[in-house]
Amino acid sequence: MSKRPKTYFEIVETEQEFHDASEKYYPRVTLKSKQQEDAYSDSDSMFARMIDQLVEECLFSDSLEKYYHQNYDWWPTQTRFLYFDASVVNWDLIQKLRTLVSKSFASWGINIHVFHDMYNGSTEIGSMNIYSHKILITQALLTYIDQQSP
Repeated sequence: MSKRPKTYFEIVETEQEFHDASEKYYPRVTLKSKQQEDAYSDSDSMFARMIDQLVEECLFSDSLEKYYHQNYDWWPTQTRFLYFDASVVNWDLIQKLRTLVSKSFASWGINIHVFHDMYNGSTEIGSMNIYSHKILITQALLTYIDQQSP
């Protein structure tokens, strides 16, 4: 049984409100040297690998690419960007991802977009950002996950 995590939820109605709120919360990192950029890149890569490993463990799928994609480009926002097929999204997965934004990655976030058909962008259900202290989420996605996680 999958229950909604006990954390603060900031719920927004539209994707535009989500985007606007996300822009406020993305941590901005100023990289003033090649060494800082390399160190940031190393941290970003490590976090990306941790996410991939956790998702692989949770989904147990031979065809992971049907259900999950991570954008491996990086920006100095301390945020990883993930895309999921709705069939695999539930509160257990979200809670496990939330455990990653703790300790060494407590200042980071995970941005998630959920689709009925991950390869058809017009089927997006909604979005969320997972932070150590809260989850920013669209009402449509919150409702969908609640319905999928009795």
